[in-house]
Amino acid sequence: PIGFHLDVGFGETFDIIHAGNRDPGAWNYFKQAYVSFKPKSWHGIEIDAGEFVTSAGAEVIETNQNFNYSRSLLFAWAIPYSHTGFRMQYGLGSHFTGSFQVVNGWNNVEPLNSGKTFAATGAYAWKKVTWNHNYYVGPEHPGTTKGWRNLYDTSVAVTPTDKLTYYVNFDYAHDNSGMAGTTANPIFFRGGSWTGLAGAARYAIGKKYAVATRL
Repeated sequence: PIGFHLDVGFGETFDIIHAGNRDPGAWNYFKQAYVSFKPKSWHGIEIDAGEFVTSAGAEVIETNQNFNYSRSLLFAWAIPYSHTGFRMQYGLGSHFTGSFQVVNGWNNVEPLNSGKTFAATGAYAWKKVTWNHNYYVGPEHPGTTKGWRNLYDTSVAVTPTDKLTYYVNFDYAHDNSGMAGTTANPIFFRGGSWTGLAGAARYAIGKKYAVATRL
């Protein structure tokens, strides 16, 4: 009923996904570090506490688990990489899995402010189609709970044959502007919106090779 998950590493990728945060340097070597609770009496509900990768996006941090060696602009600029906090996951039937998260924000282990970021996610899998939805909302500016950021992320992955897989990923986000700092030294931060659409396909050639493309 109790377990843990730990991913430790180093290199340029770890430097990138931790760039800009205010966490102690030792945290730069951790991608995930969380404890899981799943007693039988909870009927399939699992609670994770710690640092875990984001639910948003169609790509992941590990290069070898993506279609392409590089990663898309949506992965690099549109979504977070990881979160620290609590996550409750549950399954409804054999096709739907959902989760609710309360975390410190985007890509930071220690909180940037006194607020929290909330997330609701859902994944529907049926035969050869998987459809993911993710919504994150919360204050993401240092030292203030004003100016909330909203992100909606969705992706559809289809595997029509054993050799062919393709997906479409869409992101929309809006970051509200606001004021931070002190009364004597106020700081105005600009908000903004971003929208992105990506598609990728992978075709296997035999058992050892494959070709992939992304737009």
